[in-house]
Amino acid sequence: MQFARIVIACLSVCASCTLPEESMRDVVEVPVDDPPAGLEAGQHDIYKGRDVYYYAHHWYYRRGKGWVYLSEEPDELRSRRQRQLGEGQIAPDRGSP
Repeated sequence: MQFARIVIACLSVCASCTLPEESMRDVVEVPVDDPPAGLEAGQHDIYKGRDVYYYAHHWYYRRGKGWVYLSEEPDELRSRRQRQLGEGQIAPDRGSP
């Protein structure tokens, strides 16, 4: 009986937990055949150990000899970009969607 109470207590605690929004979204790497000119002039950051560039509403990075972009903006990069934009440290987005 004591074991059942512990299990029920654990389940009720777990039921109130939520996953971060980003973990519920699928961020997909989309290969780019012809990267936009001036891509590396976009906002630069480091994400998961790689150089990333914000251009035309997407984050791009090199993969092998080519480029990919992230289908969704990761929360971590969004918050840093918005903070830097608000502080005037960077210019608004370059390029067009």
